[in-house]
Amino acid sequence: MRIVLPNAISTCPDCSCFTRRGDVECSVSTMQHIRQFALLVCVTVFCVVSTAQELPTTASVPELSKNPRKFDGHLVQVRAWLAFGWEGDNFLFDSAKPAPRRTADFQAASVWFYCKPDRERKVWDTIQFGGPPVLGTFTGYFHFVPDQKSRMKDVFDPGPLQLEVVGVSDLATNAKPNTFRTATPHN
Repeated sequence: MRIVLPNAISTCPDCSCFTRRGDVECSVSTMQHIRQFALLVCVTVFCVVSTAQELPTTASVPELSKNPRKFDGHLVQVRAWLAFGWEGDNFLFDSAKPAPRRTADFQAASVWFYCKPDRERKVWDTIQFGGPPVLGTFTGYFHFVPDQKSRMKDVFDPGPLQLEVVGVSDLATNAKPNTFRTATPHN
């Protein structure tokens, strides 16, 4: 036979209700713990989401040209030749091929290179503007604008493939623009 002795009665420190030692915690105290835990979880999730940065997808100029809808609106990183043009008609060309002598060479796939005003200084300070094409890695938001009507009327048309550049890295300091020629077969 089991004898049960009454537990001593005490006051809950959180709400001043009476509870017995050994009994289940006061319901007010439990609810406060649940609220504190839920708040902690929400703050942690918010911090992780707000500090997470979108990682760029690596792509080439031909990949962007062949699958523009796949990359539209995404942050991409492109290794390419940047050929400078007149008043903003700067284009990226495939890094695996020789750099074009001028930007009007539209036989090859190309992506229009531009910066928003708040990023221009950072980008252009990294690149030696003008002169021969520059080989580098360009990070930015790719935009596919297939409808010519949605682009500016009576103004230079950059084409449907556009890269809003936000960063430049890995500039090749000793790359020669026209030395990357494809091998010609010997007769």
